[in-house]
Amino acid sequence: MSKNFKKRFSFTIIYIFLLFFSTIFAEWVDVDGVDQESINVSNNTGDSYTPSLQINNFDNPCIASVHYP
Repeated sequence: MSKNFKKRFSFTIIYIFLLFFSTIFAEWVDVDGVDQESINVSNNTGDSYTPSLQINNFDNPCIASVHYP
């Protein structure tokens, strides 16, 4: 890890949230695969950066983003 990275984030708390589509429940779920109780993708109180949408090996869309409190 570069010195610039450590210096830039040394006093910042970073949260990374993941949301994906479950074919079992036919709905968007968080990392544990059940409901969305652990996510905060769109209605957080901080700032959200670098959203990413990707398709996993099962052709399901996955959304990830970085949130700053």
